[in-house]
Amino acid sequence: YRLFDPPTPADRYRWEKGLGTTYYQTEPTKPLGPEIIICEGAKKGIVTAVRMPERYTVLAVPSKSDFGNVADAAVEADRVYVLLDPDGPIRARRLASTIGPRARVV
Repeated sequence: YRLFDPPTPADRYRWEKGLGTTYYQTEPTKPLGPEIIICEGAKKGIVTAVRMPERYTVLAVPSKSDFGNVADAAVEADRVYVLLDPDGPIRARRLASTIGPRARVV
């Protein structure tokens, strides 16, 4: 979904008209667990998943965009940790409030 050598840096992602964004699930073949970590960007999601115990499910949301319906994915979780980029505390709080009282901003 990302171009290697785009003509301009802003053109590195391929967008299809009418398709929305979606969250990234680091291990899509596994069911979502009771504890979910949501971070920002697929690369950070992969690094977080590699470093965390298996009991955590790691999801990533698009940077500087909407949340890709990740709140719907986290609806069954017992606890959700929202770990977005340091420059986005308002954005992190907005996502946590969308998820509800199970969510904590880290």
